[in-house]
Amino acid sequence: MKRIAFIGEEYNHFDNKHVSGREARSESILVSLRKYNPSVEVNVADRSILSYGRGAASENWRRTVPLLEQADAIVIVLTSTINRTFIRSIYAERYAAKSIGIVIGGMLADSLAAQRTLRWKLLPFNTLMVQTDSMRRQLEELGFPNIRVLQNYRVYEPGLLRNIMPRKKLRRCVVYSRLVPEKGVKTAIEAVRLFNGKRSEPVTLDIYGPLPPYHSEESEWLRLISEQEHIQYKGVLDFRTAIQTLNGYDCLLFPTYFIGEGFPGTIFEGFAAGLPIIATDWLFNRELICDGENGFLVPIRNPAAIAEKLALLAENDELVYKMSLQSLASFDKYREERAVPPLYEALDAILKKSNYDA
Repeated sequence: MKRIAFIGEEYNHFDNKHVSGREARSESILVSLRKYNPSVEVNVADRSILSYGRGAASENWRRTVPLLEQADAIVIVLTSTINRTFIRSIYAERYAAKSIGIVIGGMLADSLAAQRTLRWKLLPFNTLMVQTDSMRRQLEELGFPNIRVLQNYRVYEPGLLRNIMPRKKLRRCVVYSRLVPEKGVKTAIEAVRLFNGKRSEPVTLDIYGPLPPYHSEESEWLRLISEQEHIQYKGVLDFRTAIQTLNGYDCLLFPTYFIGEGFPGTIFEGFAAGLPIIATDWLFNRELICDGENGFLVPIRNPAAIAEKLALLAENDELVYKMSLQSLASFDKYREERAVPPLYEALDAILKKSNYDA
């Protein structure tokens, strides 16, 4: 029996409903790997080994080495938090040729441009998979010949998407994001405040997402939100069913300027929920949002621009409905069955080669 080792996050390790974009993507990839081929065994390595590095004398590392040695192929989730020492000193020397590195976030090209040693260690990887065509081109310009695009996606429960309805009128807006300044949450709050200040029929804004871990920052966010009329903090959504809640809204606001933004899960979950999206023209968002079709792109830190787009939607119900339908159509290419073929094809090539090498 062929074996795949997966180094990432396993679903039953999650303690809370909310997980990071990295964790949600890692979970979807693992689910897809388990569907790949019933005759291929998938084993999950403890991701903590990526933090420990060569000097770790941990039970996790001793348990993981046999999985990597016995694996015919390895799928490893690569993020900005991975210990570079691990990749440089242990992993690449032994396992890169049979490895598929799945990149999460948009900062890998910048990291590799600044760290030549890391670049040489990742070059032997059988395949690196990035989230957008722009990311692929960036790595190809750095000399990587083995880049493929694996678009962000989620694996949803059967039937979850069945009752999603297009939106027809702007009444309720939503933010679905971590509450940190660089995700633009304060920009969204100010935009709705500006919009409502000029309208006889205000819109509401509900905010979902985890609060900062420090009490002082949490209190500041809650105070800021409580001072705003028509704006509420609604807690944390379960990522497995978030689109059902999001479909109760009419527009998603995503004014991010987060430097590590890659392919934000928030965007395609907005598509899945059929929402027009007002997002910043930041990093790779332009590859996902067609300005004027499934949403609008605005400059960063510009609440007035968001308020202007809200006014366009408020004055044109037909535009809301059209954009909602376009969002639902945009989501189609981010379904699991459309997204995963490049991963399966890369695995086919590695496992076929292992037959010849055996």
